[in-house]
Amino acid sequence: MKAIKNRLGGTVNDVVLAVISGALREYLQAHGVKTDRTELKAMVPVNVRSEHDQMKLGNRVSMMVAPLPIGITDPVERLRQVSAAMDLLKSGGQAGQMERVVALTDLLPPLVQRPLAMLQASVTPVNTVCTNVPGPRETRYMLGEPVHLMVPVVPLAAGIGLGFAIMSYADQLTIGLNADAERVADIWSLSEALYRSFEGLWAATGLERVPAPSAAAPPPPARSRRKKAAVPRPTPAAEPAPEVEAATN
Repeated sequence: MKAIKNRLGGTVNDVVLAVISGALREYLQAHGVKTDRTELKAMVPVNVRSEHDQMKLGNRVSMMVAPLPIGITDPVERLRQVSAAMDLLKSGGQAGQMERVVALTDLLPPLVQRPLAMLQASVTPVNTVCTNVPGPRETRYMLGEPVHLMVPVVPLAAGIGLGFAIMSYADQLTIGLNADAERVADIWSLSEALYRSFEGLWAATGLERVPAPSAAAPPPPARSRRKKAAVPRPTPAAEPAPEVEAATN
């Protein structure tokens, strides 16, 4: 993903959205949907926590409504369209505007919050959710064993039948799909379309495939060991006490 964005432009998140756009295009076409001149909308959560709030509890999350240009055939042009649209949204401060709307909604009585949220959803409808979470860059361990893979999951909101959760971990990027079985019955075909969409962008870079790094994780940090002296059990007075030697646990 980094090699693609370095070669073709944009950010890693732009590349991910372009890959998802290509996969949705293939999936919908396979189900008889005409995708020409069609654009889907994805809700993209955005972290708006400031530097002063880094150590405070709770979430500071807003959102942007990002376009998924599934009507574009050329994968490079899809990436350019996504990157240009995301730059425009960021410069326009859409995430900050949504944060203020959410903050004002929290001040309203609960009876008013529900119809207002429904009205907002009808004004800015979205087709899916794409959330990108940066994970640890180094290998983590659980009970002394290396964690080889982290699979993210995004919950489905009302009216949304498909969600994409993206997470980076130890030089890997995993896309977790969560779908409503009644709306997306063959989720595995969409998963395979993601691979093909990525390969299309990679081929456009003209770069050769780099062998994947070894999956072997570095050894866990050495645990501190303390030396303890063995304490002898009491012995009868008639018998000589055995010699005590230092033992290491």
